[in-house]
Amino acid sequence: SMGKLTQESYYKSYGNLESRTIYLYDSYGNLREESWYDSYGSLTRRRGYTYNSFGDITEQSQYNSNGRNNYRNTYAYKYDSDGKMLEKYSYSSSGNLVSTEKYCYDLSGNLVEDWYYRSDGTLVQQQKYDSQGNLIELYIPESEWYEKYTFDSSGKRLEFSYNRYGNKGKDTYIYD
Repeated sequence: SMGKLTQESYYKSYGNLESRTIYLYDSYGNLREESWYDSYGSLTRRRGYTYNSFGDITEQSQYNSNGRNNYRNTYAYKYDSDGKMLEKYSYSSSGNLVSTEKYCYDLSGNLVEDWYYRSDGTLVQQQKYDSQGNLIELYIPESEWYEKYTFDSSGKRLEFSYNRYGNKGKDTYIYD
């Protein structure tokens, strides 16, 4: 057993089963298939995944209850000589580029910044991380959304400040 989630069941407030999701994994522990069932146990949709040798998804396909393919997204990657992902390209069912993600690492190999772009090159989101891997900044240019997080040396969040659509705020955290 790999300690992976294999099933989720959703119940209505009065206790009746609403739906169930079943998860299947490959021998490497990668999610291979998700299947959704309604309250009667009938399959409503299924999503399958394939992976490359780095364990990154290369294809994601979704099928309806009749087995008809609803969509098929594909992904391509660029890695550095150490096998760290530098770029991820997402393509639609028709093979058109949908988005590009770029990643930057420090000398220790920790992710320090990533960017998400639309196919036309427009920056959608930028994120920065500290050396522990904590998200410390989030920026979404189109909506003028900015968040900043500060952590202590043990990784506990000390402060969260934001500017969302011009509304500024700050939360602080105190631990005993």
